[in-house]
Amino acid sequence: MAWDCLAWAVLHVAASYLPRLLPDTVFRLGSWPWAIRDFESGGRRYDALWIRSWQHRLPDGRRLLGGGAPPAPTSDPDRLADLAARTCRNELAHWLAIAGAPGFALFNPPGATVAIHVYALATNLPCIAVQRYNRARLVRALSRARGRPHPSPVMNPVYQASGGGTPASTP
Repeated sequence: MAWDCLAWAVLHVAASYLPRLLPDTVFRLGSWPWAIRDFESGGRRYDALWIRSWQHRLPDGRRLLGGGAPPAPTSDPDRLADLAARTCRNELAHWLAIAGAPGFALFNPPGATVAIHVYALATNLPCIAVQRYNRARLVRALSRARGRPHPSPVMNPVYQASGGGTPASTP
């Protein structure tokens, strides 16, 4: 059990650090898997989860890993694009933490393995939902700051991957 706790701590730190090593081009807003999908309704689908009311209660990895203070409100398009891209890095960190859970099956009995997978999902899926919710909000603000949807699928915040490269209108 103690080894599992230590292994999870190492896994979480590594999963948080690895996305920082990747180039910015990996985190283009309109590209898979970062694009806001049709089923997300421009991020409004997450309103049913009441994310706005509880997201502030989640642990903030920035504070744990020395990432600085929370971002100040802004309407600067470059800053909004940077913050939206940061949500992509954060989302990847949580997916990597989930992806590490099957490795625990090698060293644990089946019951513990199930508990570890439940833990991985319970602690990371809410964070992924928050990242996607905030990204959708940021890209809507980015569209407003630019005064129109950007024609490039890379920077168009409401780009729909299923639309064959055709930017969608702002939700």
